[in-house]
Order: sequence, then structure tokens, then C-alpha cells
Amino acid sequence: MTASSTGATSTHSVGSDGSFEIDDLEPGEYEVLAVAPGFVSRRIASIDLAEGSTDLGTVPLRAGLVNGDDVVDTLDISAIAASFGDSVGGRTDSQGRIVDMNGDGIGNCFKLWRDESSGVACVADP
Repeated sequence: MTASSTGATSTHSVGSDGSFEIDDLEPGEYEVLAVAPGFVSRRIASIDLAEGSTDLGTVPLRAGLVNGDDVVDTLDISAIAASFGDSVGGRTDSQGRIVDMNGDGIGNCFKLWRDESSGVACVADP
């Protein structure tokens, strides 16, 4: 997270449900970069935190990133398809690729769609 007015940056961990807490935030404009294994990173250039507010809002991430290149494409979909229905431990296949998109221990993908700006994406149901 970067404070737009000062340029100060900080890094914070999140819970398994994606929630996080950051104490002592001053009101103002912030830039947020959300990163999680198996998901495409997302940068929100301007979040305005009002006086007395404690909510930065929701930063949804797209699942389906298998190879870590920050682009969900046919290489990622192929890896998921190769492990489709297999039991996997720790969300990864034998090559260390994240193929369990929803954390249920099975290589899967529930919804496929095409985003014109980033190509094919794989999104897991919550």
C-alpha cells in the first residue's frame, strides 16, 4: 500500500478469507496492490480513505494464474485441465503449479470466460 500524498509504502498480510487490518491510517488517498498465489495481481490506483473510515473496500482478484506470469492464458488453462478432477495437496500439482482454484483439494475450474483486455481467464466459484 502506498500513501499518495507522502509516497510512504507498507506491506501487510491478509487472512485466509482475504481480510486485513492496518492500524493508524490517516485519511487520504492510497494506492493498493493486491497479490495472492494463484491469482492475477490487481493495482487500485486511487482509494480515498475518508476521516473516521476503516474500510478500504473490496479488491477482487481473478483466479486461474498457474505459472506466475500475471496473465491467465491457455498455458494456465492447460495446466488446470491436465489436473482436472485430481486430488492435489496445498492447491498445487506435482510441478508446483496452483491448479486448485477454490481450495477444495481437487484440480478444478468452474467458470471460463474471455476478458478482451487480458485474454482467457479461469474463475473459481467461492
